[in-house]
Amino acid sequence: MIVSGMFWFGACVGNISSPFFYKTDQAPSYHLGIASLLVANIIEFGIFFVLRFAYIWENKRKEQFREEMRAHGKEIALNDTAFKDITDKENANFEYVY
Repeated sequence: MIVSGMFWFGACVGNISSPFFYKTDQAPSYHLGIASLLVANIIEFGIFFVLRFAYIWENKRKEQFREEMRAHGKEIALNDTAFKDITDKENANFEYVY
């Protein structure tokens, strides 16, 4: 819910502010508007890679935790956490797909 709200908020801010980057005195090339669009896409591309590596790191951390649990003879079955009301951080069997 929170991430969906963040995406929605970002889209709203972009829709409100984008007309101010396309000025009539710059027609037909609209240098400021095109530059702002390129900068936004580069930032989005960077965020994509940051999230990808964060997901990879988190999956490795959870796998290490599961290995430690197996080494101590405690294994969490998939069905034990499948339908519980827990977050992805609390669920040892949850893995991010990237």
